[in-house]
Parts: sequence; structure tokens; C-alpha cells
Amino acid sequence: MNKNSKQRLFEVMGKLDPDFSINEDVPEDANTDVEIVNNLKTPAQKDAYKRINFREEFKDAFEAWFGDLGVANKYKNRINITTTLEDIRDVLNKYGVKI
Repeated sequence: MNKNSKQRLFEVMGKLDPDFSINEDVPEDANTDVEIVNNLKTPAQKDAYKRINFREEFKDAFEAWFGDLGVANKYKNRINITTTLEDIRDVLNKYGVKI
């Protein structure tokens, strides 16, 4: 769907349902950004990630990773703790981490 037809769809939906809203903050290429990052990992980086096997290392690795993201400082108003924790919980459940 091109940008013009998508915009038109949102306009029509807004006329049909006045409460209809869209999240304009999510760019269309958001998943592409993640794919690019995954492809940039070197064998040494992948090996280092595999050695993170203690809770404290996980916390430190997460802090380092999050601190490098654009969202950590410049775009932190685009996320909130509640939905972020839900997303993290979904990923942990996917990998069988116990509650």
C-alpha cells in the first residue's frame, strides 16, 4: 500500500469512526531497522552475546544496549514502561523463561 492510499484509508476511517486514531510515531521501516542491526553483528559479537549467562550480566548488557538506542534519550517519549514490560514479557515467554 503506498503512502497516499494509506493516508486516504486513515481519512475515510476517521470519517466513519470519529474515535479512530493512528500511531504516527511508528515509521514504516521500523522492522527494517531491526533487521539491519541483526545483520551487522559480527561473529565476535554473536559469540560475546552467547557468553552473557548470569542475571547481573543480562542487566548490564540490557542497560548498554538500551543506552545505545535512539529511544533511550532522543525518543524516550515514544515508549512507556507498561507496554515495554509487556513486550519484554512476551519475548521471555516465547523463549520459555519461567514467570
